[in-house]
Amino acid sequence: EAGKEYVWTVRIYDGNGVVTEGRTIISVAHELKTKKTLSLLLIGASQTAAVGYPEHLLQLMREEPMIDFQMVGTNSGNYQKPVPGGVAHEGYGGWGWGSFFLRLKKEESDANDGLDPTRPWLTYSRFMFQQNGNWKFDFQEYCKRYNDGKYPDTIIISLGVNDIFLCKS
Repeated sequence: EAGKEYVWTVRIYDGNGVVTEGRTIISVAHELKTKKTLSLLLIGASQTAAVGYPEHLLQLMREEPMIDFQMVGTNSGNYQKPVPGGVAHEGYGGWGWGSFFLRLKKEESDANDGLDPTRPWLTYSRFMFQQNGNWKFDFQEYCKRYNDGKYPDTIIISLGVNDIFLCKS
């Protein structure tokens, strides 16, 4: 399939027919000739925290001999710290967009770094840091603390379900 392109169309229907549609082209990458490094950060809610699709992605990438793959994150599932080469992500059940800005670290001396499967509600956002007494979203600091100062090559964000969960029409 390397080098091929496919037209992908999405249509939305109601009782009267097509409401809207969009079209794009999916290009399949050429085969790699030299080994590449790829890091991935997954940010999400329970669908990420449950590690179904993160584990599947890791397994698929392990089958690619020309890619040195690494997942970035502080959670490996069930609020446990990741092991090198294993599943890692920033996925937390029940979280929405605001959680990543409002869930603040309570104690600086937290031995488990906030990951406690018996008390997951105490988990805090890894992207918020105190500076001059104020909390600030700081992605560069996140990368410094949790990814040897390097930015991930790819970030996939899967949020929104919990933000609309209680919405009326």
